[in-house]
Amino acid sequence: KQGMERSNLLPDKQAAGNQEGNPTVWRQPPRSAVCIAVATCCLLLPPAVLARPRQLKRVRPADAPDWWTNDAAGMKLAHSARSTMPPGYLAWDYTPKLCNPNGTCNEATDLPSPRTRFSTPGRRQMQDWWYTHDWFVAAARRATDPDLILIGDSITESYVGSSMLRSSYRCDGVPEALLDWTKSSPWREGLVLAISGDQTQHLLWRFTEEFPAQLRARRAVVNLHIGTNNLGAGHLPSDTARGVRACAAWLLHSTNSSVLVNLLLPRGDNHRLKGICPPRCFQAFAPAISRANELITQHVRELSRQFSGRVALASCGHLFSSSTTPSNVNKRLMPDSLHPNEAGHRLLLSCLGPQLLALRRRTARTVVDGH
Repeated sequence: KQGMERSNLLPDKQAAGNQEGNPTVWRQPPRSAVCIAVATCCLLLPPAVLARPRQLKRVRPADAPDWWTNDAAGMKLAHSARSTMPPGYLAWDYTPKLCNPNGTCNEATDLPSPRTRFSTPGRRQMQDWWYTHDWFVAAARRATDPDLILIGDSITESYVGSSMLRSSYRCDGVPEALLDWTKSSPWREGLVLAISGDQTQHLLWRFTEEFPAQLRARRAVVNLHIGTNNLGAGHLPSDTARGVRACAAWLLHSTNSSVLVNLLLPRGDNHRLKGICPPRCFQAFAPAISRANELITQHVRELSRQFSGRVALASCGHLFSSSTTPSNVNKRLMPDSLHPNEAGHRLLLSCLGPQLLALRRRTARTVVDGH
């Protein structure tokens, strides 16, 4: 018993006092008492409080100009702006995988779908996803006249310094990288619409609400970066490419914007492959990404013939590749082998910048020509 008590002693100075006959032992409360206290707290808190993710302390840099539309720390969501959660989601079984062992998947990449129990690991993330979606809907409605819109998943959400509006160490310095990039660019107002973990079908579903009428009428340039999570969840490269095409086609058909489609960046988090086998049992993501990028390139060429001057392709993945690491990813730029860090995003923006401006100039010429 004495040994158990002393394992919970306070810091060394107090431990020394204990040796002098002044007991300063800190005993942990019984486990049953802790469980009762936690359960009582959860019962007393209303569901809205439990469902609300913690707010970011600061996402908007202190010297951010008016260009910066998204500000997670400065914008609060009114209760009336919250969506109704799917009925029965608290009792859902979240254990089934997105793709079944026979190769069929429970969500199609090119059909709009919100997050379901097949694409969400648990009810807490389901709550976070809906809250984040509502937040981006509010941000889109607040946008006055954006001429650059960044759309995608966690790689793009890093520009507002968050992962589902939660602070994340991998986002450190990324908002500042975007701010520094905008200081030397002609963009007047920007908007980020991205949620960590999203796949193409989720983005297609979000478009209907996150692109209100004023955004659809605007001749903006959209940077579209989506698809890697489809591969990570078990979708085939062909299905993934078809989902990317569906997202680009929606933007071209339903808005006046031009679209820069990003090829998928390399990823080396091959340990995640165990979670999608079966049906996808391969050793590395690299072959699947290569095949998906080939098909995305073909789809963009087809769209460019239909929407001349309004769609282009961005290929920046070579900047993150490395032949000296087992994962074939430059860990200095992608420490977790999936998400670019601050240095990686600065490099990515330097690659995307000229291509976005070229698309902007083509769009301007199209307007002048009256097409």
